[in-house]
Amino acid sequence: SEVPGMNSAAAEKVYEFLKAAQTYYLATVDGDQPRVRPFGALNIFEDKLYLHILMLIASFLFLFYPT
Repeated sequence: SEVPGMNSAAAEKVYEFLKAAQTYYLATVDGDQPRVRPFGALNIFEDKLYLHILMLIASFLFLFYPT
């Protein structure tokens, strides 16, 4: 998703920092349960920083538990 309120210079600085880290994590709360998701894909498009997450749960389950 797009990171709101970030100018292009700040986006570039954050982009370089996260690219150097390679893998980074986003922590949220779902009710009273913590959720931590790994991220690794990001890009700058039209001077905006985008972080990407890929949901592979359905594909993973199908590979190991075909119906």
